[in-house]
Amino acid sequence: MQIKTKLPLYYSAIWVVVILWLSYVFSNWENLITKNIKNQFIENVEKKSIEIDKFIYERLVSLSTLSTNNSLQESISNFSSDKIKSGANLSKALEDFLLINKTFYSAEILDINGIVLEWNEILERENVDKAYIVRDSIIKDIWTNKSGEVFFKKVKDSKDYYIDNIQKDSEGNIFLSFVVPILKNTSNEGKIELAGMIKAKLSIEHIAKIFSDISIWSTGKAYIYTNKDDIIASFDRRDILSKFTQNKLDISAYKEKTLLQEEDLWWEKVLAVYKLMDWYKKYKWLNWSIKITQSYNELFSALDGIKNTAYATIIFIILSVLFLATVIQWQFINPLSRLLKKVRTFSSGDENVSIDVESKDEIWVLAQAFNDMIFKIKEKTKILNEYRHIIDSTALVSKVDIEGNFIYVNDIFCNNAGCELSEIIGKPHKTIRHPDIWEDVFKDIEKTMKAKEIWKWIMKNVRKDGSEYWLQSVIAPILDMNNNIIEMIMMETDITELEKTKHELLSSYNKLQESTDALVVKERISKEFELASKIQEDFMPAPEEMQIEWVEVHCGITSATEIWWDLYDIVTCKNDSDRTLFYIWDVTGHWLIAGIMMAICNSLVYNLAQNSIYSIKDILIKLNETLFHKLPKKVFITLLLLEYNAKNNTLSYAWAWHESLLVYRKEADMVEEIKTWGSAIWMFADLSGDVVVNELNLNPGDVVLMYTDWIPEARNKSDEFYWMEKFKESFKSNAHRSIQAMYESLLKDLYDFIDGAEILDDITMFLVKKK
Repeated sequence: MQIKTKLPLYYSAIWVVVILWLSYVFSNWENLITKNIKNQFIENVEKKSIEIDKFIYERLVSLSTLSTNNSLQESISNFSSDKIKSGANLSKALEDFLLINKTFYSAEILDINGIVLEWNEILERENVDKAYIVRDSIIKDIWTNKSGEVFFKKVKDSKDYYIDNIQKDSEGNIFLSFVVPILKNTSNEGKIELAGMIKAKLSIEHIAKIFSDISIWSTGKAYIYTNKDDIIASFDRRDILSKFTQNKLDISAYKEKTLLQEEDLWWEKVLAVYKLMDWYKKYKWLNWSIKITQSYNELFSALDGIKNTAYATIIFIILSVLFLATVIQWQFINPLSRLLKKVRTFSSGDENVSIDVESKDEIWVLAQAFNDMIFKIKEKTKILNEYRHIIDSTALVSKVDIEGNFIYVNDIFCNNAGCELSEIIGKPHKTIRHPDIWEDVFKDIEKTMKAKEIWKWIMKNVRKDGSEYWLQSVIAPILDMNNNIIEMIMMETDITELEKTKHELLSSYNKLQESTDALVVKERISKEFELASKIQEDFMPAPEEMQIEWVEVHCGITSATEIWWDLYDIVTCKNDSDRTLFYIWDVTGHWLIAGIMMAICNSLVYNLAQNSIYSIKDILIKLNETLFHKLPKKVFITLLLLEYNAKNNTLSYAWAWHESLLVYRKEADMVEEIKTWGSAIWMFADLSGDVVVNELNLNPGDVVLMYTDWIPEARNKSDEFYWMEKFKESFKSNAHRSIQAMYESLLKDLYDFIDGAEILDDITMFLVKKK
């Protein structure tokens, strides 16, 4: 779905959401806001309940800590025997306690019988004279017996703390009394006995101070009251210790819950929140509760303000959505639509496309990237068209689908076949092949394509008029992004004249042999061949040149005639003794021109190898360049070139359309076939794009085998091919022998197969074994 189609849908969806949301807000806004306010009130109550609970708990902890003081316990135990010292210790303990815990303003210590042993208080009052009056009144309490009071009986019976009800002293101070037992371990069995008590007074002002900042509105009220309806905290101090006269709900049954309800007072309607203080679980006898109220008039007055704010917010949101939609349409959708239109124009085949975007944002970056991509595609397309033009003007190019049917042929192909384009497209490529081609050849092509490798061979074809012609064929698979074969391309060179010359020469030679009058000529030619053979032997490496420090080398040529047209050599660079070259080649065609070419090429390779700046790739390129421009185009040369560099112990190789390189791996006991491709020497003016240099790692005992093409193409008297598989099997079975025995065994296996059949071409092998 396009963006311009999606956008109205998105806008519609946004409007539906906004309308539904507005409907929900208008129908529920009052409930939502009221619920939120109620939750705030409940949260305020629960928060203050926890704060007061924490405050009371910390006071109890401080008193309990004092009661466990060993010095205090010993002073109580020794009071009867040493009243002065023990009294001073008790007074000092109380004084330190009150200075640290200033929320208590007085404290006293009682013995087990309820007799007041010592007291102390903080003498920080607004009226110093009044403070002494209090002190005088408390002095009178020393030695008094308080065993009859409620707190004494409860603590003695339970051996636990006690918090008394709110009281008011003679000064008008409202306080809360805390009593904790002083317990002492009296035996090794862990028996605990009551040694005395500590009673401390806490001003209710501290609790009122915590309660005073509870968050309510101006007409709100807040109270803490006891189960006897005594108010102990309120915003209005006059209410403290007065009776709670308003409507009051008994919430003792709700315990942990906070209760919220509406109440009708005689003068107004209020929202009331009740909460039983959390300490009903911890602190006995208190049963305090919190209540806050809020006038509904003030509540709804605030709601009206919130409602107006909500209306303004909704209008702002609607305008913002409209503005945002306009900006998106103008800034993003319109440029993207233009970009999409240009992309479609380009995808339809129009390469003259350019996108102009005024903004400098991400869309501009995307447009620039698209423009750059179009430029690069045009540039690559132009280069590919130039490549195609060069290839189409020099070679027969065709493509077939995976079924083997033609889907493309160039003009040279049509001219060579003597057919129109319409007569070839869609037909199987076998239709142009000569009936003499064996079915095994097509099976080998199919096998090579399935292996996704390059196939090379000489194919005999037939034209529409029935005439024969020969092509040097290279067939390669074309793979898609998933590495699957989608089609195959064939590049072929017409070598009909070479093949005819070859057959004519062979025919002439046979006629000379059959002719009595030609015996003299044959003798003369034989002598010339003998001389040529002697000259050729001089081109072969001398025995001392075959003594290499790191490898064993053995090579040889078995000629099909008096002289041979294959060549191998070993070249050690004079300027760089660490660099050694090994090569083998095969010349198409025989007789004089091939022999001359062998001599010329041997000299050229030797001279090029002496220049240390030339790599083996440079040597092949320079050799081809010299031959192509200086000599007539009569023959082609296939060549395989190896280079060993002793400095870094590496073996590199490059080729010019020669046979595959075979490597025997001793450790794995297997033969590895390294496929070669490219163009032959003298085929094209420039081989820089075809020559590839690779490195080959050899371990001790590994053997490299270079050879010429007639070995896998050899036939016996039953017209059966030797093929590569038999050759590789022979190589593997003899690889354990010495280098010379290996060569002789490979040659013997070949001779055993052909079984006396005619040898039509030179047999050349070059073995290199890692020491």
